[in-house]
Amino acid sequence: MGSAGYRWPRATPWVVSAPIEGGRLAVRRRIVTFSGGLGAQILSAGIYFNAEFSSQEISADLRYFQQPARAARLGTGEVSVWPWHLGIYGHEMSRFRSVVPRRHIDTLVEDGVPKLELALAAFLEPRVREQFPLGTLADAQLASQVTDAAVIHLRRGDYLNVASHIVDDKVVGRLLSPLAELVRHVVLVSDGPISGELLSLTSGLFEGVRDASDLPWDQAHTAMRMARVLVTSNSQFSLAAGLLREHGLTITPAKWWGPESAKLEQCLALTSDFRILRT
Repeated sequence: MGSAGYRWPRATPWVVSAPIEGGRLAVRRRIVTFSGGLGAQILSAGIYFNAEFSSQEISADLRYFQQPARAARLGTGEVSVWPWHLGIYGHEMSRFRSVVPRRHIDTLVEDGVPKLELALAAFLEPRVREQFPLGTLADAQLASQVTDAAVIHLRRGDYLNVASHIVDDKVVGRLLSPLAELVRHVVLVSDGPISGELLSLTSGLFEGVRDASDLPWDQAHTAMRMARVLVTSNSQFSLAAGLLREHGLTITPAKWWGPESAKLEQCLALTSDFRILRT
């Protein structure tokens, strides 16, 4: 990935002023919030690791994981609550310095575009990416199915409850014909049912099509990292996989969220030196 001349925010100044606590000057702590599933946790951890490697003080807000895990019901506006997933890379919660943020004192790196900007910068660093090794996750059977294939991520789960922008099947369908000129096999990864229309269209273009909507989350993420071609959704899950890939072609949606994501889309574009024109 090239930076295309963009100056990434690797050394963001965190102490802007000296807050007062109990009549005394208080130390303003820099705290990264952790929440969500595997992709969101990877991005938060990347920011944390990058700060450590830069000898910057950093802490973690892990209160999200005090909630019981639950799966959201479609059509309810709910969002799933996920357990800690980073153990698959050898990182338990005890690895991170956990603190409770102090209101109006500490600097929180919370979910949103600025946090994703910091994550994009962090994953340009090889030593950050090295913290998430494939290791035994990359078993031979899974590798045989994806290393010469395209893996396409379709978000169809609780994302449909809350997303401000949905990458629908028609948009994905326009990509299939040029993609079929690069690979003969495709794996469709989704957290919900895949439409029969999309499966039919895909089957008419590729020699082999696998509906992998039942693939466990850790295997799905590993498959994305090992694929010859990865097509992400506007999802932290597949974005994190794309940032960790060391080979192959990664394609991301041009539009990420609603109007508020223009800055993020600009930063995503700057992680690459080329763009793909619509065919």
